[in-house]
Order: sequence, then structure tokens, then C-alpha cells
Amino acid sequence: MRVIGNLPNEASARQFCDILWSGMIQNEIEAGGDGTWMVWIVEEDKVKAATEQLQRFREHPEHPEFTTVARKAREGRRQ
Repeated sequence: MRVIGNLPNEASARQFCDILWSGMIQNEIEAGGDGTWMVWIVEEDKVKAATEQLQRFREHPEHPEFTTVARKAREGRRQ
């Protein structure tokens, strides 16, 4: 398991977590000591794809690509 980066708050970390899960990338988030949230990737072979996705998410977190996927992932987990 490896940390690929941090996000500024729990809400954005949870949204990104849902995005990764929808892409079949197992991950965990954890509060960091500095108030940010660390994103951990479980499988080493998924680190590169997750890191690239994190970079795109940081640049445009409100892009429909991310908001729609995160919403669908949350709905799927509730069912």
C-alpha cells in the first residue's frame, strides 16, 4: 500500500475515494497530522493510474467527470 498524495479536506478525499472505487482502484483515506487527508492505494500496479487521476482531480475537482462518477459510486454503495 502506498500514499499517492494529500487532499485539503475530508469531503474532497471522500469524493476522490469514490471516484477511485468506481474505477476499481482499491484505496483508503486517512487524516494527516497537518489537517489534510492522505490517499492510500492498495495495489501497487494501480498507483500510476491513481496518481494521474489525482492530478486531474486537483486541477478540476468540480468537473462533471468527477462529480457524476462520485455520486454514482455513493449511490451504488448505499444499495
